[in-house]
Amino acid sequence: MDVVQNLGALQTYGSEAWTMGVEEERRISALETWCYRNKYLQLFLITSIPEDLGGYLKFYDAVSSFKGETYSFIVNFLLSGVGDNSAGDKLLPSAAASDGLANCIHDLKLFQEAYRKREVWALKMIDASTQLQPGFLQGNTVDLGNFDECIEINNRKHNITGKHCFIHYYVEANALPTVTSLQHVLNGICVPSSCSQLNLLYILEISSMVNVETRLSPMISRCQTKDNSEARVRSIEAAVLSSFCVLGSIVLIASGFDIYLKNYWKRKQTQPHMPLLEFESIKEYKLGSMKSQRCLLAFSLLSNGKELFRLDKAEKSIKCLYGLRFIGACFVLSIHRMLVDPQAFSNVFEFEFEMRKWYRAIQLNAYLFVDLFFVMSGLLLSYKYSSHIKNGSTLNLIHYYLHRYLRLTPPLLVCVMLELLLGLLCNGPYCIQVLLLRRDRCIDNALYTLTYLNNMFSNSGKCLGHSWYLSADMQMYALAPFLFFFLRKYRRTVPYLLSLCLLSNILIVFSISYRYGFKAGYMDYDHLSYLDSQLIYYPFYTRMGPWFIGFALGLKLQSFNNQNYRHSKRVLSLGWIAALLCLFIAIFGVYPFNQIDFQHDRITDSLFKALDRNLFGLGFAWIIYVCYTGHCGVLNSFLSSPVMQFLGKISYSFYLIHPFVQMIQIRNVTGSRKYSDLLQGSILLGDIFYSLPFAIILYLAVEAPFLKLEKILHKTSKICGGNISVVEKP
Repeated sequence: MDVVQNLGALQTYGSEAWTMGVEEERRISALETWCYRNKYLQLFLITSIPEDLGGYLKFYDAVSSFKGETYSFIVNFLLSGVGDNSAGDKLLPSAAASDGLANCIHDLKLFQEAYRKREVWALKMIDASTQLQPGFLQGNTVDLGNFDECIEINNRKHNITGKHCFIHYYVEANALPTVTSLQHVLNGICVPSSCSQLNLLYILEISSMVNVETRLSPMISRCQTKDNSEARVRSIEAAVLSSFCVLGSIVLIASGFDIYLKNYWKRKQTQPHMPLLEFESIKEYKLGSMKSQRCLLAFSLLSNGKELFRLDKAEKSIKCLYGLRFIGACFVLSIHRMLVDPQAFSNVFEFEFEMRKWYRAIQLNAYLFVDLFFVMSGLLLSYKYSSHIKNGSTLNLIHYYLHRYLRLTPPLLVCVMLELLLGLLCNGPYCIQVLLLRRDRCIDNALYTLTYLNNMFSNSGKCLGHSWYLSADMQMYALAPFLFFFLRKYRRTVPYLLSLCLLSNILIVFSISYRYGFKAGYMDYDHLSYLDSQLIYYPFYTRMGPWFIGFALGLKLQSFNNQNYRHSKRVLSLGWIAALLCLFIAIFGVYPFNQIDFQHDRITDSLFKALDRNLFGLGFAWIIYVCYTGHCGVLNSFLSSPVMQFLGKISYSFYLIHPFVQMIQIRNVTGSRKYSDLLQGSILLGDIFYSLPFAIILYLAVEAPFLKLEKILHKTSKICGGNISVVEKP
């Protein structure tokens, strides 16, 4: 039987069954039963919406059946509360709610009278409020009204201006457990600015909205007027802008000085009798005899740009890391778009089943690429230090830690400062919810971010939430000297020590997951999800497994520097099979855990949570291994191509800056959009291409200059481990 015809029959059954005979209905019923039993086919079926919509259907019935004088149901409910104010003995207002309540009710009655007279300002207030939007029963549960139209309302006759507010309704639907935990009903209402949030809440509670039949419990938040939505430059924004002006001036002066010196030496070569200023030769200029001038020239866009486009031709450089680093950053960007984007989807009910399909794991499991960063971090650190062990160098702990801090912190500090400027970009209904909240977090908790401790605190208070990775990586870096000690004194025990550490990490994650009953998968948003993130996702000691794998790989690759190492085709085939199996299990093994009818048990869930990140790290460790040893020339050529080298050099800046680029787009979000793979792919590509110019600027003006300054100030250093720059053989 043709599957396409079967699907067509299923989709039209609800609307056409009344025209069919008994035999046709039985055929359709049998077809539905066959499709249900063949669950493998369901993986590819067009997603349907469940019939039991729970609280969403109750909300729809309540608002569609209520009749009022306007075409905005939320305004009708509000006006019914004003009309029934004489029945206020039902619920006496609190002291806070009664403050300004009389003025609010007075202005609402003026608005009601103006609407009946068809005055334009009152019509605009209705027009800017939520109506019962089409597609509600398909998941279009968010309608914010028209924010700009609302805050522009200004009736000078009655001294009434517009105020836009969010109204939330928390509903439950057993058939949509994930949707109800992520997206409730959210509406926008335009009211006179004299009404406070508590005033509106009190009026709605005594209105026809809240009664035995509807059982709707509204919550009001994020009210904005034109005055409080306009950007204002405060002292902190002024300080940040002044700092950026100083940095920009230094960059321009350094670039101009660099151009002047290069032109001077060109003239000097053609006119030997000209004086040499403070330099005695071109060679002395190139070496930079004066440290102050070298520090200034470190900010030159000309020299930093040339280094950015310069190809890495070192023989023993691990060039494939350039491409892997940028690809990993792009996958992290994609999952941030899914998780952080406040714009609702108008077909969100389809997500309950669509996001549970097996191929969605590639998209929703993208956070695993953070473990690729941990692999590369451990790899580069051990690779670099092994060479210094062979050369008899000793570890200067002061410079070891100082180098790392100076390497990572300047670009991070600039991104923190950019977060503080979000108040100047604040415009739109999501301004208070997202932009100002992120700014306030950085005002309160920037110190934890800049000291690399923010992964130890609640995610709701993090400044630059994605910087938790840098904190975890810095903490692993701080503990690495213990491994260096064994590497120097007891080198033969290091493989056993790393194996023991990896096993201990697996047992720690398993024990924590088993103790608290954490579920595997990414579709369960219950009360344990927050605890899961605090106890397993963010702490460095639960994320060290891939780092240990990378550290062991670095030691292995360093041992190949003095020999040509080749594997047989059989060994390579077995290695590729094992690596692809590890990646397949890590990415797609989560599929059964995401199904609604899956019977979770603590041992299975805990075992998967303990192994999946390590399997992902092992799979990519093999890819790095074969690229470095010359067993995968095509892949290595792609990952180390000139384009990938360019993108890999700016990947750290790209990783840091991309959430800011995504945030500044939020100011333009005024409603929902329909989710589709094509549209989502276009948005992700837009995020990448928008983030690249910002990343290039951050690299040229901050990251590259401070790398040079660190080398100038510590040119006698013996070790410089890091997880960003590609390591070359000393």
